[in-house]
Amino acid sequence: MSAQIGNRIRVFLADDHPLVCQGITSLLTAEGIEVCGEGGSSESILAHPRLPTARVVILDLSLDKRQGNGTDLIFALRRRGLLVVICSMNEDAGAVRRAFAAGATGYVTKREAGSTLIHALAAVLDGKTYASPRAAEALGQDP
Repeated sequence: MSAQIGNRIRVFLADDHPLVCQGITSLLTAEGIEVCGEGGSSESILAHPRLPTARVVILDLSLDKRQGNGTDLIFALRRRGLLVVICSMNEDAGAVRRAFAAGATGYVTKREAGSTLIHALAAVLDGKTYASPRAAEALGQDP
């Protein structure tokens, strides 16, 4: 599966924790997926010169806690034609619902295995919506 998406995806990371970005970058590059940039705030992400080269943004919902719940950034990214996969520690059903309502195409919790993020990327690139097992459980769905 990873060889299928590695050749057709550029990802932008939106997380304010450098260690998390480094870990996700290592995971993705090992799968042949290019990380074209990263940012730690809405402003730095939306102004980043490499954002338009991405196809998918992996977004931490708590990125802009002081500015709201992250849904404004999801809307802004979707308006630019980007797919948004949430990667968050928040497993609350309300947060998952708000993310999907704002236009997120995938939701993976940070307690999932790295392979779950890879599966999410493959699914959203195939035009599907993806909820990781923990996110689906929060919504009362079967994973």
